[in-house]
Amino acid sequence: KIGLWWDYLYPPSFYTFRAWLVTSLLGVKEVVISELQAEPWSPGGGPIAQVPLEKQVERFDLRQLEENMRFAQRTGIREAYLWGVEWWYWRKVHGDPTFWEFGKKLFNAK
Repeated sequence: KIGLWWDYLYPPSFYTFRAWLVTSLLGVKEVVISELQAEPWSPGGGPIAQVPLEKQVERFDLRQLEENMRFAQRTGIREAYLWGVEWWYWRKVHGDPTFWEFGKKLFNAK
């Protein structure tokens, strides 16, 4: 989707190719995905805590998190750092442990 919010500009293969380029041609030993989105963005860039809880999940729900993670997996890049895990904890403290519980399952799966 293109507009104010979009999912992905390029397919996973684009990032696979870029990773191959830097490892093959430039001698980079490992490529890591940094800041894989794991929380919603706030409209206007303000603090997400100022957005009502129900609106936060409209912008970013578990389905979107799982989709982002599947996208990262399809790149073939083995490691990804999640951006926004502190939001999972913040949601838990404010009465919604859904993302926190997902994270516990995710990290215990290894």
